[in-house]
Amino acid sequence: MALSYLLEKQAAATSGVATASYATTNPFQLLPLELVDKCTGSRLHIVMKSDKEIVGTHLGFDDFVDMVLEDATEFEITPEGRRVTKLDQILLNGNNITMLVPGEGPEV
Repeated sequence: MALSYLLEKQAAATSGVATASYATTNPFQLLPLELVDKCTGSRLHIVMKSDKEIVGTHLGFDDFVDMVLEDATEFEITPEGRRVTKLDQILLNGNNITMLVPGEGPEV
């Protein structure tokens, strides 16, 4: 490995912040928005802050990670049990998203 790469990696590890040059020279590091962008067109399982989980095909997102999904299924835990709702499209507010998981998510 190149000495400059190792020095940048060590500096990033000790400072707790990755430098811009480290992020562009390390092919194994993806920035969060780059990872979300790579998921466009694929199925995502999204866990919301409320008792809702949504599975759908990711169409796009903005800088606030507001997301548009199509062919979505919403799973909600209620006192009566689990409620399942099918949706053609949905717009999710990025502030309410807790976790994104590639794949189908919970069984219907």
